[in-house]
Amino acid sequence: VCIALLKNEGSKLAHPATEKITAMSKSELSLVPLLLKRPEIKPSQALTMFWWADEEGRKRILQRFAVERITLLEAAQDLFPRAAKESWQDPLVRKSLQFIERRQRNRAAAEKSPFGSLEGAIEALERDFNMETLTEIAFLSGIKPACSAQILSDPGGEAIAILCKATGLKRFYLMALWRGLRRPLGSDAEPDPAYTRTRLVFDSISTNRAQTVLRYWNWALTSAMSPVLAAKLQDGDEIMDFSVSARMSHLVFRQ
Repeated sequence: VCIALLKNEGSKLAHPATEKITAMSKSELSLVPLLLKRPEIKPSQALTMFWWADEEGRKRILQRFAVERITLLEAAQDLFPRAAKESWQDPLVRKSLQFIERRQRNRAAAEKSPFGSLEGAIEALERDFNMETLTEIAFLSGIKPACSAQILSDPGGEAIAILCKATGLKRFYLMALWRGLRRPLGSDAEPDPAYTRTRLVFDSISTNRAQTVLRYWNWALTSAMSPVLAAKLQDGDEIMDFSVSARMSHLVFRQ
């Protein structure tokens, strides 16, 4: 039924239906390419499906839904005078403006880090793989460890390219991080397919677009979720009005 509905170009999906089919697509992967062709799909839904989409699906998601920072800046320009009048106290405004901040890296973390920089942490990871260094890479990248863990353990590798491009790393450090994670590079004659895809994404996406994707993941994947909320989501409670970030976090991390 869902496949027929998605293939019907004359149909119009309501938001609740799109949300339900997006959730179904995690176990019914054939729904992903059909959903990505629908005009009703929102960036939040597409960037959630990224985690279980195949190579072609991920490419389509990044091409269509990775937005330039200038687009967000234009959309949020009315916020600046209002926020200034309130001395930037509104937490929702501050959170929104994080999406258009020029810098991705955490400079305060770099000043405190024993590695001195993100590059230094990656070099250390190459020498010695350990959780402390992985956590430090997360903080230096300006994201939370839960988001970093999801990215660095991504089997396809494209998410690692997003992290490296968003933080301004050179291609040398993309390769260094890949080696530090103990992932195979392959040989010149037979390069590893996952690394080849990752390098292609790194070379093809702009820093601005990579930053908006990374910041959305960091916001959504690390949203606070109480045990009660998680249980309600698991039970499919439709009465509660769940935030987009909570739904995405649940979809990605649930087994």
